Order: sequence, then C-alpha cells, then structure tokens
Amino acid sequence: MASPKTCTPTDMAIGRRIAALRSARRHSQTALGNVLGVSFQQVQKYETGKNKLSAGRLIAVAQFLGVKVKDLAPDVGEPEPRKLTIEELRADYLRAKAAYEAGVRLELQAGVEGIN
Repeated sequence: MASPKTCTPTDMAIGRRIAALRSARRHSQTALGNVLGVSFQQVQKYETGKNKLSAGRLIAVAQFLGVKVKDLAPDVGEPEPRKLTIEELRADYLRAKAAYEAGVRLELQAGVEGIN
C-alpha cells in the first residue's frame, strides 16, 4: 500500500483537471495560490500530481473555479464500455434485423386483413 504522502493516479488526474479548468478560465497559478494561501510553485505541484491537495483546499479550488468538487474528480467506478467482438456485433445485427422483419410482416398482415 502506498504511503499517505504518495500521490496516486487519482491525485494526478485531479491535478490535471485543475490545471485544465484554471487555464480555460484564464486564471494564473499565482491567483489560485493566493486563494489557497500557497505559492504558485505549490499550485504547480498540485497540478502535476507531485503533492496532494487537502479536502479543504480541494473545496477552495472548486469554488475558485466555479465548479463542484465532483467535477474535479476523475470518473471512478464507471468502467469503460466493453468493446463488442465482430461475432457479437453480427449476432446483434441479425437479432435486430429479424425483429424488424417480424414487425414488418405483422404490419403487412394487419394491413391485408384490414383490406379483406
């Protein structure tokens, strides 16, 4: 298990999101540092994932950027959708085609019966 001071991939992802949002809003690292009470070098360390942010500072960053704290966090627990194999895609296509054709047959049948 990593030590409490070791930055994790999640810490690094949060830092990248902070940097992207800060840049998009045209805020400097110095401006963010002033809000947090730290130097721009410390902000740089947060953004590169070299240092972790405390919960209180994470909230302050979110407020400064005008986002919710959850917007800074990576999508955890949402796995990437599994890519279907060609066989699975073919089977899905054939099922959909059969269902469509069955529906068309029923509509045609109902139409013919309505004529009689």
